[in-house]
Amino acid sequence: SLLYIINQRFSTYISKSEINIFNAYESKSTFQISPDFFEIIEKSLEVYELSEGSFDITIYPIFDAWGFSLDYNTTMVPDSFIIEKLLKHTGSDQLVLNKPYLSKNDSLLKIDVSGIAKGWGVDKVGELLNSLGLYDYLIEIGGEMLVVGENKENKKWEVGIRFPNKTDFNLYSSIFLKNKAIATSGTYQNYFTIDSINYSHLINPKTGYPIQHELISATIIADDCVTADAIATAVMVKGFANGLNWINSMDNIEGLLIGINKEGDYFHEQSKGFKFN
Repeated sequence: SLLYIINQRFSTYISKSEINIFNAYESKSTFQISPDFFEIIEKSLEVYELSEGSFDITIYPIFDAWGFSLDYNTTMVPDSFIIEKLLKHTGSDQLVLNKPYLSKNDSLLKIDVSGIAKGWGVDKVGELLNSLGLYDYLIEIGGEMLVVGENKENKKWEVGIRFPNKTDFNLYSSIFLKNKAIATSGTYQNYFTIDSINYSHLINPKTGYPIQHELISATIIADDCVTADAIATAVMVKGFANGLNWINSMDNIEGLLIGINKEGDYFHEQSKGFKFN
């Protein structure tokens, strides 16, 4: 029932969800939102500032233009004129949050919180289990996880990091966690190919185009899953070197980044404080 409520709030696939009602609201006047909605927007704006725009929930129209929507039916790359036009109506700095209201300075602004909502949902399930007196558990929603306490063998939870390849289900690495959240973002699951070029669902908010660089998987470890989820998305946008430098600049955030070179060989680096192997 908790997950049902979360879905009704944040799913762009449900016509009467709270987020779709807000997106359809083509007005600059204030829109009253639920406490849950306020919380996730507040966190999204925080990471937007922290990432210097690499994480931006307002690129939904661009995401849709690339075909990564409900129909997922793309046969051609969008015209650059369309992308340029849509970019003019993006930017999380155009959102104004004033509890319990959310308003947009641009009436055409639309949002999508899929880059943060799963992590937020994981944390909410964790809060529920804590309230029931449960303190040893692993929660997973769509690859985002929260591990608390110990497993049935009274050891740290072991989490596998798979090879960043759609058809390879072998493990690239294993990490051992207790009382931590983990989220992985990558280009190897959701993408389409045209003229031998792969176009990922991960869009650079500054260019309006799918990311194209050697970083193909970012696993982030943080104290809460909503943070790990959003940071993982932003790191993928920043790329390998910039993403790793950014992780190392933050407290209580660690990461394992996997890249692929021009020869098709995998390589990886860990943040300075990564001690989970």
